Amino acid sequence: MGLYKHYLYRWIDVYGKVIYVGETTRPLNKRLAEHMSCNPKCTNFRKKDISLVHKIEYMVFDDDYDAMEHERYYISLWRPRLNKADKLKGVKFDETKRTDWKTNKVYKPLKTKEEIKGKELTPLENFIFGFITLASVIGVLIYYFK
Repeated sequence: MGLYKHYLYRWIDVYGKVIYVGETTRPLNKRLAEHMSCNPKCTNFRKKDISLVHKIEYMVFDDDYDAMEHERYYISLWRPRLNKADKLKGVKFDETKRTDWKTNKVYKPLKTKEEIKGKELTPLENFIFGFITLASVIGVLIYYFK
């Protein structure tokens, strides 16, 4: 058992996808605050990345090797868009990895299926949109071949 706690944490976006997996030996809330600050000295996150966060979950490990091994495993498994690809080298997939994630904080609700799908157009809106698209294409072709 080490002197420090080692945290593995994941960011889940409002669509339910893991967008980041990280590991730290510092106090978890301090590291998360650095991410939230979007300060380029502390994190590579931008405000638009933070605005998509639904919740943050974490696991606690007694040693850094185990935490880093889990981090690399989960990055390889989920391929979160905010992680760097250099942590993927030499990862062995192992079904015995821990899955006991605890919720640190919920920031925003998940998007509903209707919000993700978006508003469907009425038949009239579809006709108008199609007509405008067709007219635009014809206009470009006439201008181009003039």
